[in-house]
Amino acid sequence: MSRCPLWLMLALSWFAPVAAHAGCPLFVLERDSAGVHVERLELGEGEVQVLQRDVLHGTIDVVLPTGPGRSAALLRASDADRIVARFAGGRLTAQVRRADGSTVDLPARTLAELRQQDIRVSVTLGDVQRAFVIAGYERASADDIGPAENMFAGRLPAALTRDAAIVQTDTWVSAPASPACGRAPFERERWLFVRGARADGTSGWFVLDLAASESIVAKSFVPAGQKLEELSMIEHSAGGTRQLPYAPAGATGAVAGVLGHTMFAKLTFGSLAFANADVTVLDRLPDVFGRPVVGILGMDLLRGCAHLQLEFAPGGKAGTLALASAAPAGTPVARTPFSLVASHVLVAGSVDGARARWILDSGSPGMVIDSLGAPAFTNRAATAALQGLDGGGTAAAAAVAQRVAVGSLEHAAVPVRVASLPVFAPFRSRTHALGVLGVSELARVRALDIDWAAREVRWYR
Repeated sequence: MSRCPLWLMLALSWFAPVAAHAGCPLFVLERDSAGVHVERLELGEGEVQVLQRDVLHGTIDVVLPTGPGRSAALLRASDADRIVARFAGGRLTAQVRRADGSTVDLPARTLAELRQQDIRVSVTLGDVQRAFVIAGYERASADDIGPAENMFAGRLPAALTRDAAIVQTDTWVSAPASPACGRAPFERERWLFVRGARADGTSGWFVLDLAASESIVAKSFVPAGQKLEELSMIEHSAGGTRQLPYAPAGATGAVAGVLGHTMFAKLTFGSLAFANADVTVLDRLPDVFGRPVVGILGMDLLRGCAHLQLEFAPGGKAGTLALASAAPAGTPVARTPFSLVASHVLVAGSVDGARARWILDSGSPGMVIDSLGAPAFTNRAATAALQGLDGGGTAAAAAVAQRVAVGSLEHAAVPVRVASLPVFAPFRSRTHALGVLGVSELARVRALDIDWAAREVRWYR
């Protein structure tokens, strides 16, 4: 899920740009006989560059998302657009010129703002799937850990996507302006629960969820009279631009009951204090957690310091959430590079000999594997449905994985549930199984440390 507006670009190009002379980098997606790659060019002050789109054999698009959040574009082989970009006065402006003579002006971006953001761009072109990270709008590198993301997967007719490229971006501010560091105790009872309080002292239980891209509160936790702002998505298509209702995706389907978003002057969890916390408001949260819960503490707030750490106390019923400026003391038993995909931390591993990609998910009690990529477990049995924030359920089967590897860590005889969850759809790949490491797997270590700058998870025993 993303609280930032979701920009769905159908049958329309967006982005902009390219040239030469030190000034403003421009990142162009190109296809050639070797596949898809990112080419870094530059625009000098006042310089204009014109690109001719050729989705199958040349320029696919230029990476210039409208701002933080997620965007996607479907670009057809028949598109004969020209992309005209200009850099002047610290601003990038761009215009798409279609073959029929019509034009679309794209939102201008300042280079200063782009420097403060990281962009993950995914390209799906037939059987070709590639992902790249553009750090600080300065350098691009291939992302071989996390899969290419495609939010249109399973939602568009095959005939429409057969000779088309889907380009998706996930953009976030690389470092918070005012880091929030501190510690908060949590209780473990299948989920991890932390106590959160408003500025007036009113408190309630939050689920600590590493796989939630946005923080959520129930309407009952919002002070009477506090203003709610509308949330919406914008769709650009050949038919024009329209505003759509905001429909975030939960693990088991679209989340209903979104009332908007609101700003808390202060949200406190232990010694963690988040100022001006912007959170999504739901009419209510489902009664599935075994105790009253007023909210979800998600990654938009949890990324507020250089390191995110979970420390599990002996006995497994308690622990500490720490947002810290440095890694914990001691030598980790394993180091696992990660990819940040839609605010999910993904690491590489395997399950019963099959390659796997794991999402760190403290919002799930245990391990869940996508049925479309799961190995042929021989001990599957029917089980109860998995429930999510949408209030519905998804059928699942219970199994036991004989061997699970997370980087160099190995676990034996791991209980797992197998299900086709909607949340998996944008990340599916023929090359690996996809699943989540829930609380039961994360708690197999004494502590874990997510280092945002190094893009590495460190595991301690």
